[in-house]
Amino acid sequence: METLQKYFQNSFPTFFKFQLFVRSDEGKPKFVGTAFLEDGNIRYTLKLWSLVNEKFYLLPTEQDPKKFILMTREPNRAQNSKKKFHWNVIGSAKPNQAQDELEISFDIFEKKIYLNMLPVETFNLGQGEVSKGAA
Repeated sequence: METLQKYFQNSFPTFFKFQLFVRSDEGKPKFVGTAFLEDGNIRYTLKLWSLVNEKFYLLPTEQDPKKFILMTREPNRAQNSKKKFHWNVIGSAKPNQAQDELEISFDIFEKKIYLNMLPVETFNLGQGEVSKGAA
């Protein structure tokens, strides 16, 4: 039984949860969503509370892993396509000087959104365990 428990503990991925926020005119953060990163993955998944039915994705660029592209995806409905999704570039992101936040720029929005790069939670889907971060 103990061996089975160890198998299930290791077969579920660990995720990190991050805060998304905008800055007020006074510089105070106003939280506007969350981002998730699976352990071992390079792609962040973003959920903005104003756009509850949409997901956005941040991926590091091949040329410079410190720079990111912001994307959406939609299912590929072509019959014989090998690609599951169409990816659309809709913005970019770059770290701040301290490298503790990503500054996200949407192509169609004026306001910058920031991703706090210190996770607020770490959780494992199979175990139901959640550990709170420093933020």
